[in-house]
Amino acid sequence: GSKLISTVEGLSQSKVTSIVQDDQGFIWFGTQYGLNRYDGYKFKLFKHEPGRPDSLSGVYVTYILKDRNGQLWVANDGFLDRFDPMTETCTHYFFDSKKPHDPGNRIVRISQDRNGLLWLATLNGLRRLDPASGKITEYRHDPRDPTSLSSSSVFFSGEDRRGTFWVTTQEGLDRFDRDTGKVTLHVPLSEPTTLTFYEDSRGVFWLVHSTGTGLAVFDRDTARLTRYSFHEREPERTTQSGVLAMIEDKAGNLWLGTPSDGLLKFERDHNRFVRYRNHPSKPGSLVDNHVIALFEDRESNIWLGLQEMGVNYLSTRKPLFERFMHEPGNPNSLDRTLVGAIYEDREGILWVGT
Repeated sequence: GSKLISTVEGLSQSKVTSIVQDDQGFIWFGTQYGLNRYDGYKFKLFKHEPGRPDSLSGVYVTYILKDRNGQLWVANDGFLDRFDPMTETCTHYFFDSKKPHDPGNRIVRISQDRNGLLWLATLNGLRRLDPASGKITEYRHDPRDPTSLSSSSVFFSGEDRRGTFWVTTQEGLDRFDRDTGKVTLHVPLSEPTTLTFYEDSRGVFWLVHSTGTGLAVFDRDTARLTRYSFHEREPERTTQSGVLAMIEDKAGNLWLGTPSDGLLKFERDHNRFVRYRNHPSKPGSLVDNHVIALFEDRESNIWLGLQEMGVNYLSTRKPLFERFMHEPGNPNSLDRTLVGAIYEDREGILWVGT
């Protein structure tokens, strides 16, 4: 890709796990060092503060969800907090006070259904939270019950546009009846790592995983699976070569964050992938090829959460200014980046003093 990717200073050494934008226009980043708010100029950090009961419960933020009321739900260190951006205070929800730091209690994803209920994916089952009452219902795999979840290692859950609820686990995709708490269809997809899904504006139901080809389309009417690949050669099933995040922008393009291939834009009308990768000698390229979170803001900027190098963003709009600067290894670029004089001669040629 030739578009300029910008780096936001302030999170350069952070792992950015999730990104949202609140109703005031602030961008929020979940990192291993806390919850960060960006106002376009600077960051403000929120984390657990001993002695302050309305601060975050923990430090390592694994996921952020903005609900329909504009509240932020922050999963951190095995806890769940409802964070009010206006008062900057938290309401805490505890699931297992005896084992709060058990890795199985860590919430990896949060979704909200049309009834306002929150669904929490953990490695120790699926949890349903009623925000109004605080009631929590848990669902796990029961080897004696074939209608239970296929596995207690739950990666993601959510409701599609038809109102059907789906759960991805270590064993594949489950169609889940919320009224009975039973699985009505199981699609075995035993991938070595995290399996999630994404439904685009055309109603295409994408299955996403971080190993192998990383991408497939599931036909919910026929239960047929069609795999896609952006690799020249078929990768090993166990290698980190797939997809970690997926979003669709306002123009209908699909964007994919990958563990090793950087950022990909899937242009469906042309059936092709456009790659954005790190090029150390090229300013404006990705600073890291390990992209784990994606988000599109109100101005159509694509934000990228990186594994170790913080956050980048890419503007999908044509930039107001075109930059000409020194590029190492390119003899046709400017000799120096610092420009001290510009002159246009009678033939319309620009002379640049560096």
